Amino acid sequence: MLNSFKNTFLLALGALALTAPSVGQIPLQPDNLWSGGFYSNPLCSNAPLSLPTFPGFKQVSMEIGWQDCQLGSQKAVDAQWSAPVSPTGASTQEMTSTLRLTETLVGNLIAEGKMTLTYSRTWYEVQDFATQEDLQVWRFLVNGDLRYTLGTKGSLRPSCAFSKASQKNRVRYSGYVDWALDLQSGTWSSAWMLTHATDTFEHAAGHPRAGSFHCKDSYSFVGPANGFQPNPVLPAENGCQNPFLDRSVVRRVRRPRLGPPPFPPVLSAPYPASKFEEDVFFCVGNQYEHCPCATSTSGSSQFAIAHMTITGNFGSAAQSNNQMVSELVSMAIGSWTNQSVYPGVEDLRWTIAEYDYYDPCANETRKEIFHGVTTRGGYEAWGINYDPNYVPNLEIWEDWNGSWNPPFFNFEMVRLGSVLIDQSNALRKGRTSMNLPFKSDHILNLNY
Repeated sequence: MLNSFKNTFLLALGALALTAPSVGQIPLQPDNLWSGGFYSNPLCSNAPLSLPTFPGFKQVSMEIGWQDCQLGSQKAVDAQWSAPVSPTGASTQEMTSTLRLTETLVGNLIAEGKMTLTYSRTWYEVQDFATQEDLQVWRFLVNGDLRYTLGTKGSLRPSCAFSKASQKNRVRYSGYVDWALDLQSGTWSSAWMLTHATDTFEHAAGHPRAGSFHCKDSYSFVGPANGFQPNPVLPAENGCQNPFLDRSVVRRVRRPRLGPPPFPPVLSAPYPASKFEEDVFFCVGNQYEHCPCATSTSGSSQFAIAHMTITGNFGSAAQSNNQMVSELVSMAIGSWTNQSVYPGVEDLRWTIAEYDYYDPCANETRKEIFHGVTTRGGYEAWGINYDPNYVPNLEIWEDWNGSWNPPFFNFEMVRLGSVLIDQSNALRKGRTSMNLPFKSDHILNLNY
């Protein structure tokens, strides 16, 4: 069955090969995190991460207020992301970008903050085979404080922003940003989401900024606004990776070493460096759906609770637990509905999870909190720079010698599936953190 599909697919590519090649087509840019992984490189060795320069962008986006797990309000806002920067001056595993949110037309400032961008992965997307429209996407997981202004009457402001616990009007958000490069025109598009969920997940007891501020309310920003429809009821994560079709990986990030309190950095490792990817198999099982602080009028399905297990080919392992967070928690945000505008027709969920995570490179198990995003649908997604030598039965795109020369033909490709789960753990000073902005040293890229 697999070979039949593969042959049919290659015949289709052969038909496309009769079409004249596009002028000025941009080649794919692998991030070099695979390069054979631990099969070809020493276990736990650093990878030569390679990323392009990403532009800043301004976009009409959407501010969403959630009340009792139902849509409370929505309105257009202007979002301006500055170009990501790093201490080295080049694109690296961890960068920062300033996000500025303003009222449309009048330009009044809503909130502003410097966000941490943790590189997650890159992949290839096919928007339209017939017209040879394709993209390369780079995903970053994002978190940081937005500092709110007092605003004008009718403006949506989280109540926690003006409490003593907020530390000068600061509210911690987490989510993601995708940068998508059109391989025909060279133009960039972006999609992003940031969410500050209910008290249960953002103001947990026993941690900084704990308290009761918005037990039933959550806040999201999403871009682009074009075609986006907020929706608290979407399909939740539920399924297992197909080992014969899909590929999932985990990755360790070597962070600067910390000295004794007050934890000055050790200069021998000045900035985060990524290890090679490790292939994993995972299953996620949806258990139930609920609404925190539910009342008789609450929606019942916005927050889904699931059990997660991850098993790596070289020893990494993770299993969800529920001491700090109820295993894997996934919050429905909504869907983009316009196929012609990036990211296409795609569902969007915000996630937070607690995993007991074993890292063979450090030879330790840590109880960790992960934050991230799940997207479902969008344009067809394929991994880049994949080495099929050790798993020959995967569904891959072979090199093709036809007259059409799309950019992926210098690389082996592997299908990613329609559901992409990206998460990174939350650390402060090398320890598990809740409620505050964080750094990460474990990255999860899961697909089914």
